[in-house]
Amino acid sequence: MPGWICWTAFIPLAYLIGGVLPNLYHLDRVVRRGGAGMATISIMVIALSVLAAVLPPGWPLVVGIVTASVLLTPYAARLGARIFANRDRSYAPLHAAAHALTTTLDTAALTQILANALRDTFHQPRLGIYLADPDIPHAVQLAWRADAPELPERIEPGVLAPALAAQPMLCEARNVHESLRHADLHAAELAVLHAPDQALWGVLRHASGDLLGFFVLGADRSLEPYRAEDWRELQRLMAAATLAFAHSAAYEEQRRATACIRDLYHEVQRTRDATLSMLARELHDEIIHVYVRPNLHALRTMCKQISDPPLYAALTTLLKREEKLAEALREICERIHPSGLDDPLGLPTLLRIHAIRAETMWPGTCTFHINGDLHPIAIDQQAEIVRILRESINNAVQHADATRIRLTVHYPRHPAEPLQLTIDDNGRSGTVARPRPGQRGIYGMYASADAIGGHLTFEPHTGGGTRVRLRVVV
Repeated sequence: MPGWICWTAFIPLAYLIGGVLPNLYHLDRVVRRGGAGMATISIMVIALSVLAAVLPPGWPLVVGIVTASVLLTPYAARLGARIFANRDRSYAPLHAAAHALTTTLDTAALTQILANALRDTFHQPRLGIYLADPDIPHAVQLAWRADAPELPERIEPGVLAPALAAQPMLCEARNVHESLRHADLHAAELAVLHAPDQALWGVLRHASGDLLGFFVLGADRSLEPYRAEDWRELQRLMAAATLAFAHSAAYEEQRRATACIRDLYHEVQRTRDATLSMLARELHDEIIHVYVRPNLHALRTMCKQISDPPLYAALTTLLKREEKLAEALREICERIHPSGLDDPLGLPTLLRIHAIRAETMWPGTCTFHINGDLHPIAIDQQAEIVRILRESINNAVQHADATRIRLTVHYPRHPAEPLQLTIDDNGRSGTVARPRPGQRGIYGMYASADAIGGHLTFEPHTGGGTRVRLRVVV
């Protein structure tokens, strides 16, 4: 082996020890690019030399050289692209991604946008993107990877996530390794930390300091080192990505909270309905049948047997009070748990009862109409529809000063059509009911509609007042 080759091997080490370069990454990129270029040129020269030696002189030699040149043109073009890659590098994918990150809150879509931008700009490098687990602090899940099969699917809570949260937005892999050199890391953390061909780490950090995620970016496949302009463009992209993932996390947290509230609402309503049903049954079966009805029977018997006028008058008065007590108890039972609530075809009866009851509450008129053929409705849907109806009538009577209310039920003609309940009143003209702080009635109506997958709207009625419209697929 020639002596100059041996001495050349020590040049990178001398640069590192002597402090000329803080690390060997850029020097390694230059050496690899130069080696690749020299190898390509050597192959082309050898191929042409072989053709010149094998083919006879004259036109066959010229034809062979032209053929070899055509075949080797792609390699020559690739060599030129590598040599001038940094001059011609386009950051258009990064700019487009920064805009695209503002158009969605879907985490998977955001991850794909970020991955495509990094891969397209830096010639398909190795890449792994991890996102924080919303349920377990300091745990991250692999969301996307390319050419990096050794990256673990999941990293459980440990030292890595808190350490990355304290790192700059963009840092070299060697700095991350140095900061964790003496840390007690578990197997998954070691696997991602020592994955081959790492160049840069990007940290997505919330304004509060919590880790949203991070990515591990490999070397540029064009053998070009990451330079200052690359860092600037990457930092701009990561600022947009951090904001996008923070908004996505907030949206996801809100969506999960809404789902939790909806589940709690369902559970509260189921418990309430079960409790009221049991209470109504106890009042009807225990109080009325066991105590009040025998008293009524005994008083009627005594009234027939007693001839003393004062005593008869006293017993008659007591009998009327007991009869009113029995009637009041039955009314209470019907109010807290209407008898038609457990009947899939009982919705018209329930609505008609509320229309009649509304007319007894205030000096107005409440009419009820049915369009279409009766259709079975789930018990929980009927309960929520009745709650919406009850609150609508209460708002029209007590808050809108209505004198006329019209209830209309449109049953679906086809399975795909929704059932529609319309409640029209002639309350204050031009005033549509709105949710107000401290008043939970309308919020409860929206919650009831949402609980059964319905759509509730408040609209100005053409004749003045408000139209409440509920659509729900039954």
